[in-house]
Amino acid sequence: MTLSCSLWPLGVLGQLGGSSDDSHGPQLLQEDLDMASFLGIDLGSGENADAFASFLDLGSSSSSSSSTNYDTSAETVDSFPGKSSSTSGDDGIENQASLLGLAGLDSSSTDIDSESPEKLSFFGHGNEDSDRGADSKSKTALDHGPTPAETDPLYLSRAKSIREAIGRDPVIVLNGLGGAGLQFRLRGAKPSYSYCRTWYLRFHTAWILPRVVIPPIARCLMDFITPIYDSMTQTFSNKPGVAVKVTGFGQILSLENLGPSILPLRNFDYIRGFVKFMISELGYGPGLDLFAAPYDWRYTPDVLKEQGYFRDLQALVETAYITSGNRRVHLMGHSLGGVVALAFLNDVPLEWKQIYIKSYLPVGSPFGGTVVNVMGSCSGYNLGLPLAPADLRDFEAQAPTGPWLFPRPSLWPPDEILVQTPNQSYSAHDYERLLRDLGLGKAALPVYKHVAPLYLETLIPPGIDVHVIHSTGNPTIASLIYNQSFNGSMDQIPLPPFHVFGPGDGTVPERSLLRPFNEWHPPGKEGGKEGGWVLTHHVIEGVNHMDICNFRGFFRVLTDILGNHVDRTLRPESDALETSPDAWKTRMKQRWAPIEAALDAAEEMVFGP
Repeated sequence: MTLSCSLWPLGVLGQLGGSSDDSHGPQLLQEDLDMASFLGIDLGSGENADAFASFLDLGSSSSSSSSTNYDTSAETVDSFPGKSSSTSGDDGIENQASLLGLAGLDSSSTDIDSESPEKLSFFGHGNEDSDRGADSKSKTALDHGPTPAETDPLYLSRAKSIREAIGRDPVIVLNGLGGAGLQFRLRGAKPSYSYCRTWYLRFHTAWILPRVVIPPIARCLMDFITPIYDSMTQTFSNKPGVAVKVTGFGQILSLENLGPSILPLRNFDYIRGFVKFMISELGYGPGLDLFAAPYDWRYTPDVLKEQGYFRDLQALVETAYITSGNRRVHLMGHSLGGVVALAFLNDVPLEWKQIYIKSYLPVGSPFGGTVVNVMGSCSGYNLGLPLAPADLRDFEAQAPTGPWLFPRPSLWPPDEILVQTPNQSYSAHDYERLLRDLGLGKAALPVYKHVAPLYLETLIPPGIDVHVIHSTGNPTIASLIYNQSFNGSMDQIPLPPFHVFGPGDGTVPERSLLRPFNEWHPPGKEGGKEGGWVLTHHVIEGVNHMDICNFRGFFRVLTDILGNHVDRTLRPESDALETSPDAWKTRMKQRWAPIEAALDAAEEMVFGP
């Protein structure tokens, strides 16, 4: 039997379950038939059945995904399986529209329309007093121009030196918001929607599945993973009957691809180019000197610490230090991961950091918050995915990382309007009034009060070398204009707003990105100063927040940082950890993982959950 790599479990199960008499037609699972029935799609018509199967990507085996092809000559490494060259979510929206057409619905009357409101350009409110041009040796700003990395002699020389070095400083990566896969299990759950399941005896992928683009499924999944807050104990937990976990801790390839290759979701391959670059061009090895520390991005650092994440991350740093031959670790965090990494570094003793940490690398991190998080709590923010923003609104308002990343009042003055309605205006000093007017006084306001003073109220430097990296020159949402008033009802989710844009990286405003460079004053290392550290600031042009980790310009910056720390000292065998993972076994295990997951899915569909 010839099986398609990405589709074979569905086809085999369809035949085992006898879901279709036509062995050449699409094979649909019972849950697919149930969903079609829920949407009112008549599968008696062969044309409708083919269209519905095409939406679920259940075609013939000839449509199997192609092999990975990285275009290293391009500025952005974006030739990934199951992903078009387009960088927008329009294809996913059109796919949803076609499904709504099958269901007899008018896509123009839904809230998944791909046409965004009129865009207003406004590049004000920037930090004009930035000291990016400071000439202090301990505080250096570098504006990286558009010179292609592959023609830069310095880049080529440093990349070669790192690749040919006997040892390399290890790198640990923390994901951004939505950048780690979540799995969930249901045992008598009580969902908010009657059509959602209540039982899943085994863990299933919640973030993110191909079927999540179907609105009812998206609502169920987001409802399951929405945390609840107990004001009496001031603690967060999952909903009763729901268990959620993050998998792949320590494994860099766990962040390379967060879902099946058939997903048309570009943002969730966002570090695949980085992983490919580190392995093929710099000679890093997964499990040897390249690691990942995925975390539950729903929660703020205080909750992560209570759950034991800081303890596990500290152990991973020490393991990476040993497996690389007693070489200090570069701790890199993209977006929210950079802020979580800073909270971790400020939680461990300085003496420990000086032994184990080489440098801290925040990449596009929102140190002062973002306006898109405010939009998420008002009307929903779909992270650039083909999802209806309204389906994510309640989750984004109640998950603590949403309100935690509201723009900081210390950086946004009271006279700068963030949200405007026909009869009200709200600044960064009016969040409590905003949440009450949205009807979120009970659901989200206690969450905001709990997380507002955490970590970001005062930005404390970690006391080690810091390399701030971000892009610039991308219109970034600076203010929201809604054409309807907020009536105080949680059930009445506002329609998407008009956007007023300002400077930033496309997601994070410039003043939030620049906050460490503006507020931190490192002592430097001149004369071998005890406890000295430096701060460098790297600005990259030509890429946005979501794509920076696949950008050749970012690779050049990273090579420059890592190239200054190459250690060619032979590693004594006695210093090697006896249980160091074998690189070949690690890669084989990662290649077996999709097949193992498919076998698990096949077992469940045949024998039950």
